[in-house]
Amino acid sequence: REEPFLTVSVPVKHKKSILESLNSFVEGESLEGDNAFLCEKCDQKVATLKRVCFKKLPKTLIVVLRRFEFDFDAMAKVKVNDFCEFPHVLDMEHYTQEYLVKYEMEKAQDKDSERFQKKFRSHPKEYYQYKLRGIVIHVGTSESGHYYSLIKDREGSGEDEEDAKWVEFNDHLVKSFNPDDIPTEAFGGEEKLSDLPATSSSSALRVKSRNAYVLFYERDERDWEIVDDSDDDCEIVDDEERKASSEESKVDTNGKTTKELEKREPAYHVEDLMKEVAEDNKKYWSNRNIFSREYFGFISELLQQSLKADCKLLELRSANPKWKDQPSLFRFTVMFYLTTLVRAGEREQFLPTFIKGIREKIVKDTNSANWIVENFSKPTLLREFFLECPLRDLRRLNAGLLRKALEMNYQSEKLTIEAYVGKFDADKGKGSGNVPTFILYVNALIVNLEASKAHPRNLGQFFQLFSDVAEIGTAAKHYLLKRKIIGQFLNYFINESRGGRSIIDTGYLDLMEETPCYLGYPARKLERRTSTIEDMIAKKREAMLGDTNPDYSYLWQTCYILLRYCQLHDGGISSSSGDKNTVNPLISKSADWQLGSSELKPLLTDERVLCRILTSQHLRTSRNSVGKILQILSYRNRGFTELTLKAFQAVIRGCDFDDIKNCYGPMTYLFTVPDSL
Repeated sequence: REEPFLTVSVPVKHKKSILESLNSFVEGESLEGDNAFLCEKCDQKVATLKRVCFKKLPKTLIVVLRRFEFDFDAMAKVKVNDFCEFPHVLDMEHYTQEYLVKYEMEKAQDKDSERFQKKFRSHPKEYYQYKLRGIVIHVGTSESGHYYSLIKDREGSGEDEEDAKWVEFNDHLVKSFNPDDIPTEAFGGEEKLSDLPATSSSSALRVKSRNAYVLFYERDERDWEIVDDSDDDCEIVDDEERKASSEESKVDTNGKTTKELEKREPAYHVEDLMKEVAEDNKKYWSNRNIFSREYFGFISELLQQSLKADCKLLELRSANPKWKDQPSLFRFTVMFYLTTLVRAGEREQFLPTFIKGIREKIVKDTNSANWIVENFSKPTLLREFFLECPLRDLRRLNAGLLRKALEMNYQSEKLTIEAYVGKFDADKGKGSGNVPTFILYVNALIVNLEASKAHPRNLGQFFQLFSDVAEIGTAAKHYLLKRKIIGQFLNYFINESRGGRSIIDTGYLDLMEETPCYLGYPARKLERRTSTIEDMIAKKREAMLGDTNPDYSYLWQTCYILLRYCQLHDGGISSSSGDKNTVNPLISKSADWQLGSSELKPLLTDERVLCRILTSQHLRTSRNSVGKILQILSYRNRGFTELTLKAFQAVIRGCDFDDIKNCYGPMTYLFTVPDSL
């Protein structure tokens, strides 16, 4: 059968040269006896010679040396450093299909040899000649190493091949290379230790870790005509006659002959290549300078100076309205933090300084806080930093920055926000007057709910933004409730969840208590208790689940925060056995929002939804939030209490021991409801 190929992979183990490797292809393997080939035409096994050869040769031949293999004795990947040489000029004729068929026919003195001449047209000798143009060398082991290249200069590869220059490309090092050193540099094998004393008579050797991995051979530029060997009636044509006839007959659509077409300019000019290289070099040096430690240090110092300079700017703004919208150094440093520093590999050294400076500025200047919230009111920016960002540390730090800015923005626009939310029509989805920046930010969060489904691993910090909004003030809670966030979150979980948890990262805990630069987040009190075997197993299991499952803990925490400010009716909290005038002690005393049961219908009526919620809470904070929600809804509500107990029973019967433990927290909250049920 025929198979197209891009590279030719040849063995090097126990092969002195790539010619031996190529010979092993065409020598083939005899299939006889039980291993005989099953012929589909005659439906019986026949003795067959299985081998590989080339039907059509490419212009550029890429040869990959099999320097890496798996050692089944050591059960590890190893590198093969055996000596294997390769020629500067490679003749591929003996490895082609036409040569092998011709050779076998002549060997057997086949009478159909004339028919073979018609079947396979002979090519000139130059068709099979390949010249070495480049070498990729690997230095190291199977687990680690370094690559560099030896390339033959095309400008010096004319008629005098011996005078052609070779160049070594080794990262930023580019220098001339002596082709006489190719055997030492690329053939592999062993070499003498150079650091032995001169008086030592020992001829100690060591295996070379550097050797050729990829070879590039190229044929002289010419459009070699490959004849379709399926035509048995093709005639043998003299090479000169074929050349003349092809020049006369081959004409393009513009009336130009092949000879004229060969004189055309190449499709890719040297000038274009030089421009492309120059542009790549420009990008390289630009990135190198932008992401350098020196530049980070300069911007860090600039941030500190901007805090002092902006203090004077505040006075100018208060005295002259024209200064109100003037850009500041602070905005520049914030943009540098969001666009450059967060993408740097060595950001840990500078993050504390930038975070502390940004927080100080947000606390002092309301305009700066409003500017940050205004920028994050764009759905694309939220999506980039909280859904598409793969680094959880940065998502948490950016969430902290945004929370502090949001607090300052809410306080500055509180009256405007309350007026807008009070007149907001939930059915039309519109309010009256100008939309406050805070509302635009919340709308951007809601818009990204659909986009968040494509990033299940990053849901923790995304839903944390909703939780921050819910905790910030009464008007914020009312707006979320008017947008029916509880119902949206329930539908989101029912349709998308697969169960989830997340491990809280403590990489930046030192930024909370000692240095007040965690952007508004209160210091988290870590629980100290004696570690037991059960705790260690649980932590290990939580870590495994955290790598595979989405984190919905802040989703449930947001629902709990909002639910505490709601008075349920229409079959919500109260039941036929309860008194609707009885105040639920589990909700806030300032609860003033009337929440209909229709928004909670999937949770209040469907046992399967409850089972799914109970079995998916692998994080303690998530289990606690779910337990508190069930506790609020089951107060003096016999129907929902019985439904929840049935769900617990179904979970216990159908889950293993580890999953049953996820129900302990919610069950504890359910059994401690302060009612008579």
